[in-house]
Amino acid sequence: MPTHHNLDRYLEEYIPAAGIAQDRKGPIFWTTPGRSGEMTGNSLLQSDVWRMIRRRALAARIKTEIGCHTFRATVIHSILPTLVP
Repeated sequence: MPTHHNLDRYLEEYIPAAGIAQDRKGPIFWTTPGRSGEMTGNSLLQSDVWRMIRRRALAARIKTEIGCHTFRATVIHSILPTLVP
C-alpha cells in the first residue's frame, strides 16, 4: 500500500519499539487500560481512535469537528497525488 514517507519512517521506528515486529498477524496499535501505559495486545477500536483524535483536537484548540475521515480526506487530496506518478 502506498504511504507517505513520514508514515513509513514512523512505522519503522514504532513497530520494533512496540515489540511487535515478530507478530505479523497481530494488531499494530494496541489499547492500554486507563492511563497505565501497559499494552493489552487488543487492537484499538474505531471509537478509541475517534476519542484520541477528539482529545488532541481539543488540546490544540481546534473547534472544527474532525475525526478519522478528516485525515483520510487529507491523504487523498494532499498526499496521495504526490505518491502516484
